[in-house]
Amino acid sequence: MKPVHRHKYFVSMRSIKKLKARIQLLAFTAIFTTGCTEMAAEPETAATLKNVPYSDVSSLPARNPDGWLKYGDDPVQFILQWEPQLSAKGLLILIHGGCWLNSFDVDHIRALASALATEGYAVFAVEYRRTGDEGGGWPGTLADITAALDTIVDHTGSTDAILIGHSAGGHLALHAARRQPASVKAVIGMAAITDLSSYASGSNSCQSAAVDFMGGTQTQHPTAYEAAGLADKILHPRSILLHGEADGIVDIDQARLEGAATHIEPGAGHFDWIHPGTAAFSTLLVKLDELVRVQNTLF
Repeated sequence: MKPVHRHKYFVSMRSIKKLKARIQLLAFTAIFTTGCTEMAAEPETAATLKNVPYSDVSSLPARNPDGWLKYGDDPVQFILQWEPQLSAKGLLILIHGGCWLNSFDVDHIRALASALATEGYAVFAVEYRRTGDEGGGWPGTLADITAALDTIVDHTGSTDAILIGHSAGGHLALHAARRQPASVKAVIGMAAITDLSSYASGSNSCQSAAVDFMGGTQTQHPTAYEAAGLADKILHPRSILLHGEADGIVDIDQARLEGAATHIEPGAGHFDWIHPGTAAFSTLLVKLDELVRVQNTLF
């Protein structure tokens, strides 16, 4: 796979750099914040599946990856790589979800990665230590994601990637992007968990798993919960939240995050974002095209 190289541009004054960054942010905001608090119109698409179950996602066929990278000594610290099947549009980095549990691995997003590669994207899908793995949980799991980002940047020579995370992976992606804003051009949280304190107080199985991920309750570890939450954090300047109207696993309130543009997908469930046959996936493609267009215009 050929590295995706960053665009080259030069400035001679610090003030010009700041002005250009401001112009980029304003352009991005103009595209993505329209209707931020309202349900967006349904895109015209042949894909009409909505609110699909996890079993439908896990049974999807997928193309085998074209390569893989290691970023640590643990057996689960690896990255799967798919080369684009059309002329290259850009570089994507995927962080899978699964309630941060090691019972859910990267394999369940192979179909998503394959479909995105078919659309013309170079795709890297990160595996990482999760709850149940030695070193997994907060903050070790996030440390794996940031280390994987460094490895991908070194491998490709590019900082133009769009980082995408689903569910618990969305939580990790948003954190990694805000901590390493120069490593990626944008971040998308699909059905992302953004408020650990409120989420861990719930009773569904994934909410209960959040307590295990954090090593205890908020009462027991208030400082850790404050660090793991995103509500009061400065996000990557190009942060997008995609959420399904019918998500029964991550409440739609988790998609209200200052500093992020939000799209609510009508009728979509939690797993629609990682199923290539859904209307939500078509929306994801539209958002990616918009982001690529912004990058190509501004750089």
